[in-house]
Amino acid sequence: MEALIRRQPEKGVTEPLLAVSQVVFVIFLCAGHFKANPALAWLPFDLTVAAAGLALVLSAVYFFVTGARIRTEASCLAWFFASMALALFATDWTPYAIEKGSRFFTLTLLAAFLPAVILTRLEGVRRFVLLVITLGMVLSAGVVLQLAAGGFTGGLDERTTGFATVTTSLAWDAGLALVGLYALTLRGGKWLWMSVPCLPLVVAIVASGARAPLLVAPAVIALLTICFSRKQRSIAIALVLIAAGGLLFTRYSSLLPQGSVMRIQSFLQGQYDSSADERRNLNLVALEVIAKRPLGNGFGGFAHFYNFGGVTDQVYPHNIVLDIAVDNGIFVAALFVCILAWAVRKSYLAARITPDFQPLLGMLLFSLSNSLISGELNLDRMLFALLGIALQADSLIAGTQGCGASTERVANELSFADCG
Repeated sequence: MEALIRRQPEKGVTEPLLAVSQVVFVIFLCAGHFKANPALAWLPFDLTVAAAGLALVLSAVYFFVTGARIRTEASCLAWFFASMALALFATDWTPYAIEKGSRFFTLTLLAAFLPAVILTRLEGVRRFVLLVITLGMVLSAGVVLQLAAGGFTGGLDERTTGFATVTTSLAWDAGLALVGLYALTLRGGKWLWMSVPCLPLVVAIVASGARAPLLVAPAVIALLTICFSRKQRSIAIALVLIAAGGLLFTRYSSLLPQGSVMRIQSFLQGQYDSSADERRNLNLVALEVIAKRPLGNGFGGFAHFYNFGGVTDQVYPHNIVLDIAVDNGIFVAALFVCILAWAVRKSYLAARITPDFQPLLGMLLFSLSNSLISGELNLDRMLFALLGIALQADSLIAGTQGCGASTERVANELSFADCG
């Protein structure tokens, strides 16, 4: 099974269509973060479904206008989706199972394969990164505006969502933007004006009270600095960002939502609240279920073993690999882990060749890390989109390095040159 990509189009004819397709695609990936916001209650349609349909139509038009040829770079994703379909025969079709299975084979599948149509040039990758950063800035603006209006006074349980619907959405998108924006500073020459918008992103992550992005974002920033920065200035910027975040947290914590402040303070002190304990229990139960039934339980099958006292059947292990292993079996989960490793490797090699891939690598690592801490199969469409881009790194590099180029060949040449 093979992924389709198109030949190079005539820019004057198709570039506007391509740009609009990419914008709609990013809106589709993150529409779920906005659609339940009261400010959008007037919409007469589901924003995710509408954006997905429009992205599919625009991508199809672009695909057929420009022509296509066959490549095999994303075939592993096709095999992964095919192997996931085997769980359909073992599924107990509860409402959650229907929702989970249908969304995976429609919305998540689109997220994984549309990049093979509309993100096949480095110009598209650059635009995609900037769009994701812009989204994070928009969400963070909601937090900054509320702070400017006098702070938060909702009591000890309050946590902000900015313009997002839930705190996790705010923190994930702000974290993605922070990592991507910092990666852009590694190119040099733009570090001063790019470091300023990082501050509201840090404030948004702290104000959300989400602890995983607060832990993952600095780790990814440090990793990018070690791997790609040969200048002490970049390390200094990273330290300044971390110090600024700490200063803002201590100096203005009274203005931030007290529920978020308390969650983060407890986390920094090594204390675990009920949310952390519940997540650990979910992981332990998932491992036990996998040991007993290694071939899977069908979509939504985890609810048969852990269901919060019967309150809801929408239960998942909060770890995307465990989620796949419980529902679809260890062999499918192993295939997914191999795809993840292959995509990270391709992104790293591509990032050594061109700095355009450094933000993408950072976003992929950030999204993957969060998915391993608080992930669910259909909550991580951004991860699948990033995988779809990373797996076609060879053709993206070939477009700038000439025919026959690949991430491995050019990276090996760079390694040889470094040794020399």
